[in-house]
Amino acid sequence: MGGLDVEFEWLARSGVALARYVLGPLKEGPSQDCEALSDVWAGGHGTNTPPIEPQDIPLGRGRISVHITDLDRKLNINVADPMILQGALQLMGVEAAGIRSLADAMLDWIDPDDEPRAEGAESAHYMAQPNSGFSP
Repeated sequence: MGGLDVEFEWLARSGVALARYVLGPLKEGPSQDCEALSDVWAGGHGTNTPPIEPQDIPLGRGRISVHITDLDRKLNINVADPMILQGALQLMGVEAAGIRSLADAMLDWIDPDDEPRAEGAESAHYMAQPNSGFSP
């Protein structure tokens, strides 16, 4: 690893350490094992404080910034039902004509069976694609 690579690695490690520092002391009491949007670091209810996100901190020849996102703000597509998945794709700006086929393909990818949905695709379809790296 070159000198610059080592510096980048330690900048990244410093960012992680800073995030742990921000989150660590705030976890006291019975809820200490979980993070929530009501916590102070996320600008939770009644705190009147913005989220704690140290930004653009000079360190050595670089700078670090920390952005912490609670997993409650994310959608777990592995357990999403078709309507929620289609709604999420619409919010992301996917063209209306492609939402159903994309949602069906995603749901087929994560379901345990090998039966394709109306506009989906299963293993046989993907393995038949050129340059897939798989042999049919």
